[in-house]
Amino acid sequence: MLFRSRWTLAPGVRVLNGAPPGFNPFGSVDTSGATDIGDAFNIRAAREAELNGLLPADSQIRYGNSPRFQYPLYTTLYRPHESYGFNANVVHDLFGKQLQLFANTYYMHNESENQLAPSPVAGLSVTPQNYHFQQLFGTAFDPEDVLGFNYRTVEAGPRTVYTDFDTIQLVGGLRGQIAESTWNWEAGFLYDRVTINEKQTGGIAYDRLNSLLADSSPGAWNPFGYTPPFGSSLANSAATVDSLKESANTRSVGDTTGGDIRAGGEVFDLPAGPVSLSSGYANRRESVDYEPDYAIQQGLIRSEEHTSE
Repeated sequence: MLFRSRWTLAPGVRVLNGAPPGFNPFGSVDTSGATDIGDAFNIRAAREAELNGLLPADSQIRYGNSPRFQYPLYTTLYRPHESYGFNANVVHDLFGKQLQLFANTYYMHNESENQLAPSPVAGLSVTPQNYHFQQLFGTAFDPEDVLGFNYRTVEAGPRTVYTDFDTIQLVGGLRGQIAESTWNWEAGFLYDRVTINEKQTGGIAYDRLNSLLADSSPGAWNPFGYTPPFGSSLANSAATVDSLKESANTRSVGDTTGGDIRAGGEVFDLPAGPVSLSSGYANRRESVDYEPDYAIQQGLIRSEEHTSE
């Protein structure tokens, strides 16, 4: 079994300007002697450590994984929000206790903002056709070779989600007591609507990024660079970075409607107390309408709700 060797930029390198002589970006490690997958990973890690010892002291490349991303620098401890609303209750006797009108309603509006780390770019590939790949490693590679990479578009800024949440509910109906008996009745209805509008910024247009990665001209995306947190890219121009930035909107509406009618009261007495009877009918209908932007539907934009950390 062959495992592709992992490599990354050496600490402090912002843009890869050269590779050690004879460096093979598609190199692999033979793990055929491994007893299980965990052992294969260990063999690869040990071989990468050996290869690092063979690299020149000033090598801009190091074998192995890059350090973990610093999520706390971007994740907010407190989520800013603002809310307001009102509620009202009404009970009115139309004919004494025999017929009452009742109603309850409320409205609530909430605005909030949430921030996450810049969008992760995973599952994409660089081929030897990429302009910057050719500048670094030459053209003596199989065009079918694929170099997978994981990256966070720090230069595009954090992902921020702005959420507007509105909910309104109305409950109302009639109720009353039957004559002077213990029997009473009630007929009511319910209407409830929840509306959520979200704007997600900091998304990355994957179709454009894939196109730039496949570009063989100097305008191609250069994946061989590092941008520190809250920094700007030295590997790609601001105009190129801006061309990948996208925002998207989603709208979700949930409606609940229902009604019920019931009646009940005492039927007869027993030594231990009265026996009561109650009967009724209820109906409830719920619906949800979710409307994401076309780009989200097609997976062309990766943002907060559509990308795992």
